[in-house]
Amino acid sequence: MRSPKERDIPKRLLIVGGVAAGASAAAKARRSSEDIEIVMLERGPYMSFADCGLPYYIGGEIQSRSSLLVADPGIFTRRFRVDVRLETTVTEVDTSRNSVSFTDRYGHSGSLEYDRLILATGTVPVKLPLEGIDAPNIFLCRTVPDADAIREYLEAVAAQARAHDDGDEGLDTTQGRALIIGAGYVGLECAEQLLARGLDVTVVEALDQVMSPLDREMTLPIQQALEAAGAELILEDQVEGSIHPDPKPCSRAAGRWNSTWRYRDVGGRFLQHNIQSRRLVSRFPVAANQAGLCTGERALVGRPGRRAGWGGQAARYPGHGGLR
Repeated sequence: MRSPKERDIPKRLLIVGGVAAGASAAAKARRSSEDIEIVMLERGPYMSFADCGLPYYIGGEIQSRSSLLVADPGIFTRRFRVDVRLETTVTEVDTSRNSVSFTDRYGHSGSLEYDRLILATGTVPVKLPLEGIDAPNIFLCRTVPDADAIREYLEAVAAQARAHDDGDEGLDTTQGRALIIGAGYVGLECAEQLLARGLDVTVVEALDQVMSPLDREMTLPIQQALEAAGAELILEDQVEGSIHPDPKPCSRAAGRWNSTWRYRDVGGRFLQHNIQSRRLVSRFPVAANQAGLCTGERALVGRPGRRAGWGGQAARYPGHGGLR
């Protein structure tokens, strides 16, 4: 371990997370110091991708997958001298020793010491604890591989429908229905794109409005536009369980699954929604850190007695205002 005197001069900045906040922090750190070593650990296979563009790639408005990839490790190595390690998962943060433990893409374990640490891990989509949630037509929308899976599934279903569009009365060749849980940015973007692909779309939101960061009055035009586009919007309801999740496809050729999902509204009523499922998308912010950092109800992350920073797509130097 480095001595306290040696730590007075930052030598290594370690960034956990390599998408929006992590990549921005790395670039800013290099502009602030030409001498510091910068290491960035990213759990996924891609860094600095356009997560806001994922729904538009799913819908086909963004045609090229490469358009989602803003930068790659090669660019960051050449331009900013950042050591980018993809598919590397941090398993432990030891603040008493200023070190992190990690596992790389090959399953090898290791550790790294740091002088400054930035946590820029972003959000984690919640996998709802419901029976049938592992059905093959239920997806998350968080990463490029998630978007790949959704788009491939939609295209396969459309291809099967075209191939069997021969008047077979036993086969429904419509695009089907999509159920989206959550009416935030990504949920609404997914709704827009799936409507454009010809699906019947239902959006379920636990709050009494869409786009919770905005004042309710500001969200009414969004809600009206969503419904005018043909979507069904269910507010103040929460998905509570499934009644008849059936993993058997009602048509093997089209690969369709039937499910009935149940909601409870604020008045305690049970509402049933029969879904010839195409999609169940869930993206909820979750922040968790077990390294002695504080987390607040809105996913604020910081050290005890220190100023907190957002634990989602934002970066903060715990216990330090910046590079010195």
